[in-house]
Amino acid sequence: MQSSIIGHIVKLKQSYFKIDRLQEVKSKLLISSTENEKISLDVVGLCLDWDLNVLISERTEGRLMQLNMTGGVLSKSNFRSEFKNSCGVCINSKKEILVTDGKLNKIFRFNSNLKLLQIIGSYLGTRYGSLNFPWGITTDIENDDSIYVCDNGNDRILILTSTGEPKSIFTFESCQHPRKIQIVQDLVYILHKSENDIFVSIFDKVTQQLMSSFKQTETNIKSFYVDSSLNLITIGQINHENFMQNLICTKKNGQLLFKTVLNTEQIIWDFCFKIIGNELQMICASNEGVFIFEF
Repeated sequence: MQSSIIGHIVKLKQSYFKIDRLQEVKSKLLISSTENEKISLDVVGLCLDWDLNVLISERTEGRLMQLNMTGGVLSKSNFRSEFKNSCGVCINSKKEILVTDGKLNKIFRFNSNLKLLQIIGSYLGTRYGSLNFPWGITTDIENDDSIYVCDNGNDRILILTSTGEPKSIFTFESCQHPRKIQIVQDLVYILHKSENDIFVSIFDKVTQQLMSSFKQTETNIKSFYVDSSLNLITIGQINHENFMQNLICTKKNGQLLFKTVLNTEQIIWDFCFKIIGNELQMICASNEGVFIFEF
């Protein structure tokens, strides 16, 4: 398929999907405030579990929740008992769930039923193994399940073993306040700040050599997603006609493929893609809940 067509080919597993920038994007609400809990959901992190349910880390009340695709709550962490400010969430090859907490400076490990198994981290600081407002988190799921944590307050990436023991520290000159990380095919993608700009930098996982780095001048990047063809999809926030819009920019090998605007006034903190039948869905964590965009 040619990249010159109007749109972008997103590859998930062995399926290709075209996101057409001229196509009207439909959206629907997955979950917001419920009938029983009159609160707002500020969802800052999400991912899919092994059963393709949606895992969300909710910041306002500090909860981990597992949702089905109709918005039903399958399970959730005990209300207020574990978290103070849950941020990033990911899974490992054992179907376990890891969640960072920025206020407690800890990582929580749960089984697939959201039973707490382990708490990683015991103190705030800059020492080896300590954390200072951990945010984004991922695991090297195709290899040894090593844990990569965006140690936001310490301007570094902390690498832990699969059991949570300190393994190494990864940092680079322009790394300030890293907040999301993803590993795809031995490449490490990091969303971070450098002075007054937001960058996505790409590193070789083995050598830790910088491969490329870029920023977007017209938007403030909030999150990114890398598909299995190493296409990089970023989402940012812009001001336009007195309301907020979210601009998706997709780049492959440093080249801009297309831009499109999602018509929503919510701040999108994180997103991922999911295949439903023959449709591609973009699941978004926002300051008002979880939204799904269908392409």
